[in-house]
Amino acid sequence: MHPMKILSRVVIIGFLLTFFLFGLLIFLGHEKSTLESAPGKKSITDTIVDGWEILIPPRDRLSQNQPTTVDDSGLVQCSYQWAVQPLPDVSLEIQDAFKEAGYNEVFVSAEAFGENCIHPETGQTIKFLTMQTDIDIRSPIESVNEKEKIGNKLVEYILVLREIPVESIPGSQPGQVRVSFIGQDDEFNLWFPYQQGLQAVNEGLSGVDLVEALGN
Repeated sequence: MHPMKILSRVVIIGFLLTFFLFGLLIFLGHEKSTLESAPGKKSITDTIVDGWEILIPPRDRLSQNQPTTVDDSGLVQCSYQWAVQPLPDVSLEIQDAFKEAGYNEVFVSAEAFGENCIHPETGQTIKFLTMQTDIDIRSPIESVNEKEKIGNKLVEYILVLREIPVESIPGSQPGQVRVSFIGQDDEFNLWFPYQQGLQAVNEGLSGVDLVEALGN
């Protein structure tokens, strides 16, 4: 086929596609205006912009690397950085729960993991957004080699955590649990998602089996 004929067809197809896209954007924009019952008559440009927003919704800008607009004391542009904050009140509540269960030798602390909203010009932290609460448990043990006893203790500790009211634990997602068993000359540490530990206990795992399941 002659190159000029090919070029002509490409131009015609491109024109038809462009015409179709603009028609679709105008239709979608008009539908949005109708649903919103927007007063007044919009320009063709505004209608096309409305249609484009329906066709390709704005992406979520809340991420570590992208700034977003938050409403604090007026609109302000924030950048986000991972951060942790201690939770003394939550720590005290969980510590009391362990004491009530008879584990006076266990020390518990909690901290929030999330993001700091940083002002891009001043570098000041505007606010902290909690994603999850991580819990640290430190427990004495006669020997870190007694994995059966360690696993059985884990069951008891997870069951205590299960009784903590959900509304007392800040964050929109379950956190991590770190359990350190402190022996005379050594210590044994486990670090696992709380939901994983709870599921394993609910499935009946204990002793060495639980230690192996949470240690992988």
